[in-house]
Amino acid sequence: MRIGAATGSELVTNGTFTGSATGWTLGSDVDYNSNNVVMVYTGGDPFLTQATIATTSGSIYEVTFTVSAATAGDGPIFYFNSNTFETPSFFGNGTWSVTFLADFTGTDTITFDDWNYTLGQTWTLDTVSMKTLTATARPTGNLEVQNISPDGEVIVGQGNYNSGSFPVGALEWLCA
Repeated sequence: MRIGAATGSELVTNGTFTGSATGWTLGSDVDYNSNNVVMVYTGGDPFLTQATIATTSGSIYEVTFTVSAATAGDGPIFYFNSNTFETPSFFGNGTWSVTFLADFTGTDTITFDDWNYTLGQTWTLDTVSMKTLTATARPTGNLEVQNISPDGEVIVGQGNYNSGSFPVGALEWLCA
């Protein structure tokens, strides 16, 4: 469910890795590879960071990125040094989008890292983006679970379809 539109300037420097990995710090198991970066875990530090991400507490952001060539059961995780929110455990092949409510004002560091540190695991990362989402009117009633898809996505909305409603503010991060 996506409420709001991405606005403002791009907050990630060279997220397309066009011509180089300028703006990023590459760990010992991450290499630039023709307009993307590739992680092959050999026992080192498989991280990729950018320390120039400006966030404002209370603002809502969307991070998108593409993972490809991930070996079975592998992919990156990502997190920030100062903003605290939970993301899925790891991201396998595909284009991913994570929306979050910032709880930190200042310059933060985004880190992509291997999630399981198994020798020989690999993944490719490209098209990393982060933008602010516009705020729209909040729903007037509580949001409730409407259904859960076969792949585990929670579908929310207003109404009495499900007997258990979320407490007020439980999905504040979703109401962008």
